[in-house]
Amino acid sequence: MICIVSLLSRQPLYNERMNFPLLRVPILMQEALDEDRLGAFLTHRYLLAGLMVPVCLHLINGLSFYNLPSLRFPP
Repeated sequence: MICIVSLLSRQPLYNERMNFPLLRVPILMQEALDEDRLGAFLTHRYLLAGLMVPVCLHLINGLSFYNLPSLRFPP
């Protein structure tokens, strides 16, 4: 993903007027990569919290597939 951001982010993010909130993440990734602080970006607590929500939901859903009765999750 970092390679794709590096290759494809310059033109649409900096030269065109597309101000969507979801475009802030690739911009911040590119800036962190340019300034050699990618480790600090990937360990930011809000980023980790935002990643843990879907990971936990998919983990519970995947475990309920194996008929674990204590981990029922609606589809």
